[in-house]
This record gives sequence, structure tokens and C-alpha cells, in this order.
Amino acid sequence: MITKHFQQCDERSVWTHCLCQFTCSEPDMVDCYTPCKSGCECKEEYVFDEKTQQCLLPEQCFLKEDNFYIT
Repeated sequence: MITKHFQQCDERSVWTHCLCQFTCSEPDMVDCYTPCKSGCECKEEYVFDEKTQQCLLPEQCFLKEDNFYIT
């Protein structure tokens, strides 16, 4: 018996076979993984927050500066 595992994405993301997304640390430059890596990719209006591992609206991101987070 072959079992397929499907990852569920939340309402802010969609499943893709080749991740390519904007992040909180690089909101103006898309980060594409080479070689391709599958997973949940943030929908167009969101960016990926590496710290919380969630898709957030850009204004919800924190900037790291000398170990302090500022908004």
C-alpha cells in the first residue's frame, strides 16, 4: 500500500513544488530555493517571517537590530 503525505497550508499560504517567496528580512527580493524545495508558500499579499515560520503582512514583520526587535 502506498501512502501519500500532503502538507496542509494555512489560509495565508498555498502548496507549491518549488518555493519562491518574499521574506521579512528581504521584503523586496524574492528568495527562491535551489535546488527546488516544496512546501507552503505565502500568498501574494504576505511575506514569510523566518523567526516565527509564518506568513505575515509586511507591516507585521519585525526588524532585528542588535538583538532587539523593533517595528
